[in-house]
Formats: sequence, structure tokens, C-alpha cells
Amino acid sequence: MPAVVIDSVVERKKPGLPRFVVVPSAALERWQHTGTTVVHARMNDVDLGRRSLKHWGARDCWFIDLTAKQCSAAGVDTGDRVRLQLRLASTEPPHELSAVIASDPGARSVWEGFSPARRRQLSEHVRSARRTETRLRRARLGLLGR
Repeated sequence: MPAVVIDSVVERKKPGLPRFVVVPSAALERWQHTGTTVVHARMNDVDLGRRSLKHWGARDCWFIDLTAKQCSAAGVDTGDRVRLQLRLASTEPPHELSAVIASDPGARSVWEGFSPARRRQLSEHVRSARRTETRLRRARLGLLGR
């Protein structure tokens, strides 16, 4: 699926809360997604990595949070105009998580009982670790509590 490219403004509700960028629903129609979706994001040609694109029901739009580090790397602050590029990220669980699910019937049962949101959360937590050993440990802990 091709990337979505929009021009938007960095917003913040109040100091102390994360900054965010709003994405109009119309820009995402071709994706036909209905809930929080993991995307690869770039802002002003700076890679933001995997981010959660969340629906903002009251405004009938979507948004992604921005960390202070990401804003600094892109040289932007609240109120600045930005070009945001989004593409859908893989929804497959990371290899280490899949291995634990495949090798342990208890882990598979726990995984199957998770909601889509909980599966996405655990997958992203496991995926964010740099080392294979850490990803495997997070997968076991998330599914088996050990």
C-alpha cells in the first residue's frame, strides 16, 4: 500500500503532555482501518520509526504522539508545520514472540485469549528490544509471566 503524505501542524494540549500531529480521516480512507494501527512514520524526512496511529473520535480524525526527542531530531516544536509520511507497518508478531507461541501450548492459549489491542501492545514491546535475548525474555514474560 502506498504511503500517505500530509501537511499538518505539531499540536500540544498543554505543557507536560506529549506533542502530536493530527491526520485527517479523509487522508486515510484507502487504508480502511477501524482502530489503532501501527505505522512507520517520517516527519520532515526524519525517521520516527514505528508509531501508533490512533483515532480521535471527538474530532473525527487520527493522530500520532511525538516524543521530545523526535521533535528535537526533526527540529520542530508546537505550532510548526510539518510534512508527515505514513505507511502501514507489518502486523506479524516478531520472530521471538512467534517462537514462544509455537513452542508452548500455554503461551498459545494465552495469545489466543488476548484482544487485538493487547496482541499489538505485546508485539510492539517485544519488537522494541534491541537484543534477541531481551526480545525472547519479554515474549516469555508477556505470555507466561516468567
